[in-house]
Amino acid sequence: KVEKDAVYLLTKSKAIPLKPPPPNFRNHGNYVTSISKLSRFLADRAEEAPLKIRLDPSDEHMHPLEEASNFNESMYFNFFDAAQKRGGFVRIGNRPNERFAETTLCLYEPDGSVLFNFKRAEIADNTRFEAGGTRFAVETPFERLQVGYRGKACRLADPRAMNEPGRAFKENPFVPVELDLT
Repeated sequence: KVEKDAVYLLTKSKAIPLKPPPPNFRNHGNYVTSISKLSRFLADRAEEAPLKIRLDPSDEHMHPLEEASNFNESMYFNFFDAAQKRGGFVRIGNRPNERFAETTLCLYEPDGSVLFNFKRAEIADNTRFEAGGTRFAVETPFERLQVGYRGKACRLADPRAMNEPGRAFKENPFVPVELDLT
């Protein structure tokens, strides 16, 4: 069970704590595990019993809405283009029972600046990952996905500005961003 949240913005030479953590990174009170620990646990169970674990193509698509008020279905992608020396991550988390999706965009530029945006965009249901300018779509399960963002992001010449998100968003310019990953 998560008892303390800590989020860091990583640069070439520093790990800058973001205090408080952005809302979509707060997990206090939730249960989380590392993928490697879960994989080891499942591997041990699989060796103990004739158990078959496989993913189904339907796992890549939206799931039926559950009754829990905090039902959350999300996708997260990180990426890096060595030729352009750009990278970042995009996340969307649908919270349909609360009628919003949390979206995050973070793009690291070659000059060391960061383009960042976070939104809680209104959604009507859990039929797709599309909100706040962010869109994820499955073309071929486990093979080809589309990730896109169209909107604005806050350009932070100094990523440490995110130590105070409210101030960073007020004092830094917002610039248009178009991102298409396939």
